[in-house]
Amino acid sequence: MDYRFGPFRLNAQKRRLWRADELVPLTPKAIKTLLVLVARAGEVVEKDEIMKAVWPDTFVEEATLAQNISTLRKALGDTSEMPEYIATVPRRGYRFLATVTEVLDAQREPNVGSPSGIANTDRIDGGEVTTAPDSSVTGPREMAPAAERKTRERFWMAVSAALTLGLIAIGVRAMRTASPPIIPVVFAISPSEGTSFSTSGGFMAVSPDGRDITFVASGPDGTDRLWLRPLDSLTQHPLSGTEGASQPFWSKDSRFVAFFANGKLKKVDVVGGPAQTICDTPIGSIPLAGTWNGRDDILFSAVRQGILRVPATGGIASPLVSKGSEDDYVGWPQFLPDGRHFLYLLGSRQPDLAGIYVGALDSTERSRLVATRSYALYAPSGHLLFLQDGTLVAQPFDDVNRKLTGEPLAIADRVAFNAATRRGAFSLSQTGMLAYRTVGETELAWFDRNGKSLGPAGPVGGYLRFSVSPDNRRVAAARLDPHIGTSDIWIIDAAGASQRRLTFDTSWETSPLWSRDGSRIAFNSERSGRWEIYEKASSGDGLARRLVSSDTSVSLEDWTPDGRVLFQQSSQKIKGDFWLLGPPDKKPVRVPYLESDEGSGRISPDGRWLAYIGHESGWSIYVRSLQSMNSRWPISPEGGAEPRWRADGKELFYLSPDLSMMAMDIEPGPTLRAGAARRLFQTQAVAPSGLTGQAYDVTSDGQRFLVKVPASFSPITVVVNWTSVFQNRR
Repeated sequence: MDYRFGPFRLNAQKRRLWRADELVPLTPKAIKTLLVLVARAGEVVEKDEIMKAVWPDTFVEEATLAQNISTLRKALGDTSEMPEYIATVPRRGYRFLATVTEVLDAQREPNVGSPSGIANTDRIDGGEVTTAPDSSVTGPREMAPAAERKTRERFWMAVSAALTLGLIAIGVRAMRTASPPIIPVVFAISPSEGTSFSTSGGFMAVSPDGRDITFVASGPDGTDRLWLRPLDSLTQHPLSGTEGASQPFWSKDSRFVAFFANGKLKKVDVVGGPAQTICDTPIGSIPLAGTWNGRDDILFSAVRQGILRVPATGGIASPLVSKGSEDDYVGWPQFLPDGRHFLYLLGSRQPDLAGIYVGALDSTERSRLVATRSYALYAPSGHLLFLQDGTLVAQPFDDVNRKLTGEPLAIADRVAFNAATRRGAFSLSQTGMLAYRTVGETELAWFDRNGKSLGPAGPVGGYLRFSVSPDNRRVAAARLDPHIGTSDIWIIDAAGASQRRLTFDTSWETSPLWSRDGSRIAFNSERSGRWEIYEKASSGDGLARRLVSSDTSVSLEDWTPDGRVLFQQSSQKIKGDFWLLGPPDKKPVRVPYLESDEGSGRISPDGRWLAYIGHESGWSIYVRSLQSMNSRWPISPEGGAEPRWRADGKELFYLSPDLSMMAMDIEPGPTLRAGAARRLFQTQAVAPSGLTGQAYDVTSDGQRFLVKVPASFSPITVVVNWTSVFQNRR
């Protein structure tokens, strides 16, 4: 049975949805939900009815159904505000609105055209069975006499018996040869009590043999460590000597875990023993991801340098794939089965160059597989896994000829994704095990200087970055749109009474910042295929105007008191890359730089000082003069994030590694005079990262803090026999 509506065709037997001739990737539960609604098009289907039909033996909450509906709306190009296909009926359920046409599968046509009076013949199990003459040729038949009727009755009894015996024989053979369907097994892993998962996209890795998962988690002191969870155990334990660890990956034989910490690439034997240094990472650069083949070659990427190669036994890392002048990033290498070729991701300002590539250890040649900009992994089932608009998909891949074939099939929805680095939070074993983490819901909540809760600002949602207006009455926030998998900018009343959407483009738009007078909001947008800076009137009037464009991506940092914009530009040649743009200069002016990576820059209210985070052996807060590169003061030697100035410049705030809100008195003037840092209160913030966005902002008077807190917990989801998710649909 096919159901047809609009440009879509839904096959009930194969459980697949097509738009014209293009397969629409959907999870099995989403397809089943759609079938329930389409089969009763025009009717209100109660929520309980849908949940019982889709999850017959499982207790699920309404939020799970709502997520399925959101997935369907995204796939159909529908909206909840002006639905064309699925309408929400408040407090009851859902109604499918579109006109649905049911099309039966094509039936076998009867034999026609036999010569008059000559019987048709079919063969059943090797014997000929004679059937009645074809009336379509001879015309209407006369009533047969009794003898003829008895002959025909005996004949049809013989045919029936033969058919029955034949079907029984076929059934017996099928019972003997058919294998039972492979059932996926799904379970969740949570951090140990008193610890929390890292919010990095690369925080976990499944061992190639599928026996263990390692992940990064922090304790009460805020220090990240590697933890090991054997999958034949109900407990997990920290790995000694892995303090400060990030981006873990496994050796081919599943014996060692490699990781980055304190400016070095290290490895540790999971059975026991001290961590060993493999090599130093490039000074001042942030390492991202690694991969280890059976010949003990390791590849890893660094933000500015591209992809580097080093022996697993130790040595000096040498460049393998360098970042070009027009490239935003070259990273996320992953070996293919031959240990010679590898996948990697290229970001470029030219859309026809960006995408997932295949490179080789002994060649400079490269080939682009697909324009999708996502971290990708190869599965031994012959698939490439990557993210499309928040959905994890698997597309058939020929690893010998290194070509994609077939259509991508949906595996999981709402998988966490870092839009800046394109890293997805998922990992694979070589034995059919998949692990991933979904996007957790968050809430923006107000707290006073003592940590007392003052209530929420706005509804629960997937918040990334946000900014409090200068008059403290509004909040501009980038929030994920579950229908399309990207984020838009919303203006929210600070008391949570109302909200309105500011941007409407389907691309990623994030990092909103109010101008000092509150009249404009600047934000980052990827609508042109790379990150640029736009501004729009905070009232919502008019169109967004592009402020900053570049050959490579740029990221918004702050407004200056005189209306200029502070931004960063991705570049291979320049170490520190803060720039200022706007009147009176009219063209970008580079801020004097240092030798480390810098970010999260905030300019003091008097325009003299720049507070920022710098990465040498780790992230710390610094303050330096905007006019000189020689004056620099470390503010948080023990680490910190997200510096913020009070509007009068007399106080500087930041988050400590354990997510405490810290404050420091500042004496304004030509020379920086800073007091000792003091702890205001312990937050329950979602740790800031490229995956989760920022953690807090502060009102202009420094009396209230808007903190992003978790509204739901997101564990590691593990799927054993993950390929059966789509194989069982066939």
